[in-house]
Amino acid sequence: MEFPPLLICERTGTWAAALRRGVRSTAERPTPRIIETRSLVECRKGFDGPSSDDFAVAPLVVESTIGDLADLLDLLTVHLRRRPRVPRFVVGPLPSDDFELLLSEAGAVDWIASPRNVGRIVQTLRRYDPRIAAPPVDLLKPQTSLTDRLRASLPWRPVE
Repeated sequence: MEFPPLLICERTGTWAAALRRGVRSTAERPTPRIIETRSLVECRKGFDGPSSDDFAVAPLVVESTIGDLADLLDLLTVHLRRRPRVPRFVVGPLPSDDFELLLSEAGAVDWIASPRNVGRIVQTLRRYDPRIAAPPVDLLKPQTSLTDRLRASLPWRPVE
């Protein structure tokens, strides 16, 4: 099974290269196809446009310095509204740690400051595949393991 594509919105390509290296280091599993965009407008057109089927299941990685904060938050919010079960990540430096709360409220599941930490994105992607319909785990069942209950509470489905 092919892994869903990964949509990266950044100016330089640094994060895409780091993600390719991170994915390659665990190549025994399915790897995502990486789609790069260079602006917030181009990124938004990608999941609004006619070829949006490709983007319908694409996790989103957005560089924090690609536009102003209002546009970044708007992009995350629109993506969250249209693709609620798809994870969103913000990468790059933030002016202050206070922005982490804003980003999480807008739908970002993680913020990564350094390309050396892209392993966290890769780990999250390994747990995610929206095309596999996993049966919901009843959180109240005592025979359900703690790991299964935690995974069931995540906003995306686990990889089978």
